Amino acid sequence: MIRALLNILKIHFSMSRPWKPEDDWDFQFWMDQHGLTITQERDLLEE
Repeated sequence: MIRALLNILKIHFSMSRPWKPEDDWDFQFWMDQHGLTITQERDLLEE
């Protein structure tokens, strides 16, 4: 589980590859599974 988070962070901060919507969904799913919530910047910009 920790490895999954590290992989997500590695992808997120990797300059060689853009952040994709499906990555957000995977991350959100992982957070939901552990009872955590995050506020995505995209959601803030839409308001």
